[in-house]
Amino acid sequence: MKKKTNSSRLLKQSGFVIVTTLFILCLVQPGLPQQRDERSRSQVDIKILSAVVTRFEKPIRIGPPKRGIEYREALVLQIEVDRDSLDSLPPDMEPFLYIGRNEYHIFAVDRRDDRRTLLLTFHIRNWTQLRENSPMVLTIDHDAPLRNPEVFERQPGPRFKKSIIAVPTG
Repeated sequence: MKKKTNSSRLLKQSGFVIVTTLFILCLVQPGLPQQRDERSRSQVDIKILSAVVTRFEKPIRIGPPKRGIEYREALVLQIEVDRDSLDSLPPDMEPFLYIGRNEYHIFAVDRRDDRRTLLLTFHIRNWTQLRENSPMVLTIDHDAPLRNPEVFERQPGPRFKKSIIAVPTG
């Protein structure tokens, strides 16, 4: 009889361990809908409006004097985003634009009126080094496209094409 009690106790403990393990796996291993929801909270859909190589009369200076960056030419990329989507991001986290493995910070945000969309401007200094067909992602998950490039390669969304670049003459 004592043997039956030990095996019964062992069976109950095993069942508890199995149920607990399954519960933890469900928490740690999120499903596809949860991953999609996470993406929607960290990324904003973009629409490319224009890309023009621009030569500035006076150099553009960004950053503190001793570590500042100065340039005279850049690809001025303008994208459109949904105002509510951008404004729903945490206010203390600036979204970065990733084109392939290159990271870019917002140069300007056009909030002139109450339109449902906003115009974001980026200055891309190394535009000649951008790879054709690279994914373009606006996200607050900084470095994610660098850590997991295959995820961003597979996801739908705009791709960089050199054909979108307008090079002014003269």
